[in-house]
Amino acid sequence: MRAVGMKIDVLRKFHYLFESENDGKKEQLKIMEEKRDDLQSAINHLHFKINNFDTHMEDTEKELKNLENNSK
Repeated sequence: MRAVGMKIDVLRKFHYLFESENDGKKEQLKIMEEKRDDLQSAINHLHFKINNFDTHMEDTEKELKNLENNSK
């Protein structure tokens, strides 16, 4: 850009704007990736709960029956 006659002060402004905008884009990307990771973690947890529902319910029912029998 300097070779085509752009003044140094204009080049500095351009560089500053480019870097500022780039940092903003990088920050926004980081925020979106964190949200994606949080959502993926919640999805994984839900899959686990769905896949283990029957087993979990069997154990819970046994515990409740034991509590019920012990309280009689």
